[in-house]
Amino acid sequence: MYYVFNSNTTPVTINSQDVVRPVSSLSVNSVGSSILPDVQENVANGVYKDDADHGSYIRDLLNQYALDFWLLGVMIVVAANLIGYVRFLNYLRRTNMPAKDEQNELLNSLMNRRHKVRLVRNPFVTTPMLIGILRPCIIIPDTDFDGEQLKNILLHEISHLRRLDIAVKWLTMVAAAIHWFNPLMYLIKKEINHACELACDEAVIKNLTLAEKQVYGDTLISVAAEHKYPIGVMQVTMSEEKKSLKERLLAIMNHHKKSRFILAISTLLLVATVIGAVILGASVRTISDGPPGIYINAEDVKTKVALLTAYDLTSIANYRTPYVGNNSKVLMITSQLPVPDGYFKQQFISLETKAKPYGLTVYYEAASNDQYSGEWPIDITRSPMKTVLDKNALVLFCMIDNLDQVTFDFRNSQSDGKLDTSKYNSSFTFLRASLAKKYGDLSVLGKNLDSLQKVLAEELTVAPKSIDEAVSQAVRSQQKSYLAGETATEGHIILDTEEKDGIVKAYTLSSFGAFGFENGIFTKLSGSGAIPTVMTFSKDNDGIYSLLEYKEPMDGAYSLESTKKMFPSKLWNEVLKTDKYPDLIKQQEEQAAKYLQLIGREAQVSANYVERKLVNIDVEASNKLFSEFTKSNGFLNSCPYWLGTKERIENGVRYIYETSQSKTSDSYDLIIFRKKKVDGSLVKESKYEIIGNEPKEVQ
Repeated sequence: MYYVFNSNTTPVTINSQDVVRPVSSLSVNSVGSSILPDVQENVANGVYKDDADHGSYIRDLLNQYALDFWLLGVMIVVAANLIGYVRFLNYLRRTNMPAKDEQNELLNSLMNRRHKVRLVRNPFVTTPMLIGILRPCIIIPDTDFDGEQLKNILLHEISHLRRLDIAVKWLTMVAAAIHWFNPLMYLIKKEINHACELACDEAVIKNLTLAEKQVYGDTLISVAAEHKYPIGVMQVTMSEEKKSLKERLLAIMNHHKKSRFILAISTLLLVATVIGAVILGASVRTISDGPPGIYINAEDVKTKVALLTAYDLTSIANYRTPYVGNNSKVLMITSQLPVPDGYFKQQFISLETKAKPYGLTVYYEAASNDQYSGEWPIDITRSPMKTVLDKNALVLFCMIDNLDQVTFDFRNSQSDGKLDTSKYNSSFTFLRASLAKKYGDLSVLGKNLDSLQKVLAEELTVAPKSIDEAVSQAVRSQQKSYLAGETATEGHIILDTEEKDGIVKAYTLSSFGAFGFENGIFTKLSGSGAIPTVMTFSKDNDGIYSLLEYKEPMDGAYSLESTKKMFPSKLWNEVLKTDKYPDLIKQQEEQAAKYLQLIGREAQVSANYVERKLVNIDVEASNKLFSEFTKSNGFLNSCPYWLGTKERIENGVRYIYETSQSKTSDSYDLIIFRKKKVDGSLVKESKYEIIGNEPKEVQ
């Protein structure tokens, strides 16, 4: 049955048979997602029925079992190392022989009789080694070493023991197992082992004479291993391979004691690095600060406009639920979704929970008695609201696990507080299975807010089916190169096109503009001039264009030459004219005006530079306040550097940032920074008194 809720009324029940809503098979454009899908559920829902080459099925299958595959690799690497280690230990135990008394006496004297470590001989090892953590054991070849050689061998292995190099070897093994798929990890592991040997060499020779260093080097050569030990052998050897000795011997002969100055500088650099890492790490912005503003493209007959919406996913996720029947949580989720058009307000929701498909309907009605200015009934294929509804549907499916379909119903009049479904004559339904084709398992996506935020931050544009739409979307795709605004606009003039074998090349003049409010004027905050641009598209059998290349001329002295190379000679006169920019600006201003109409805001629209009156204070004080202080103070950085206002939308709420100047009671200049809501309520304020060339904050 349907459960209907109104924020001002007690929930009532209506018969599901009284509610009739047409279902449109609207599709959502593809956005890449790395979320692990439930392949079995997708198969059951028919997600892959149009996957002719099985590419999506195979990709999702690999993604779903990626964690299992990684764990299997970890277990194989760890098992191989442990088996190799145990087998090597057993081999040694069968062949080890007690060390001679004089050898044990030398070891005890070098250890000052304070550490328990065994010393054994083995006829089958070719180089001395230390093995074992809890019960360390030094193993030397069953060879007659002279006194100096044996002393150097034992000093080296004792150094390994004191430096806990066996533990380091085990840690590198674990790290290599975790990163078994990364070939660089094995190189790092090898370098760590080599660094351990160099460090032990240095510890042994730091107090030796040149002649004694020579003897130590000869000892290394005499005990060099002829081969590598098998995988899993967690030991530290004095000299594993002859080919690795060169660097160690050079280091031994060129060793010099490090001066106290070098040690002090090294220590200071280490401390500075650690402190810097802590400070920088502490300043990283987290998701609790709220998501950034999102550009959303929408379709219209003549222009494309961009509507800024923001989803506070952290807050919405607090009400995540596995069941659409949880009316309180579902109501809280829907209430935090952006309204797709400023003309409407959300009034009711209804829940279909009797049988599958489980559904949710969100009802929007006119927020006032004003007449709707757009086309009615709404044509979703041409409405600027489509992209907002796309994303609202995605969020609902991600936050309500068993929701199968969601419908948005609209009426262009106000209700009397009771739901009358016959008055809602614009209706749009989205299916979970359709969105799952693009994003995989939506329940999993809903649990990963970072990934969901990235999906919402992408532009979900309607696939272009004309060269004009394709060029428009291509210009908008360049917006990441410019400062963000409240809405993205573009202007373009297509000078000529060429088409061959499904490849279309468009020769254009284009311009991008990001608009926002400054001093109450909706103006162009950033963007480009008229740029000669050549765009290459592929065109499929359905007539859909896909951008292949977006090419602009080189800057500076090479601009003219590169432009001529890009364009055919017949277009040179047109493309090099300087009188086309006003036409591009006009297109951008029309789109900006359409955006204001969409959000129900009246304001002057101008792409021209807005006059900014600077503060009238000491130049040095101004530089400190607006250049230095803003680097560490995010609030000041958000305020205008001129006397006036600018506006920002944060988490779906519009704020006005204002900078003003006045005088204190003792005639000092006073600069005031304010953050206010649209209704004038003060959110934050900072005041700085200017005394000479020093700005001082007034508490």
